Amino acid sequence: MADHWRRSTWGATVFIRAKDELAAREMAQNAYGVAAGGFAGTLPEVTPGAETPLLPWVHDLISTCEQVEDSEYDTDGPDEILSPE
Repeated sequence: MADHWRRSTWGATVFIRAKDELAAREMAQNAYGVAAGGFAGTLPEVTPGAETPLLPWVHDLISTCEQVEDSEYDTDGPDEILSPE
């Protein structure tokens, strides 16, 4: 299995206020994702025939995204990453 989290600069919980799951995932990917050819030395060497690491924030088999009902964060306001700051 590929080490998908090598394609991210953050690997812990993120709280995002967004209109829907797709918007939240895209915000996380834009903030923490590492594109192929991104930061030098960030991505593992690709072995021929090995699985290529995917972008973890936008794939629901790699990361979860759920609405939090009881939170310290206000649900009203613009789409934004609330934590980590």
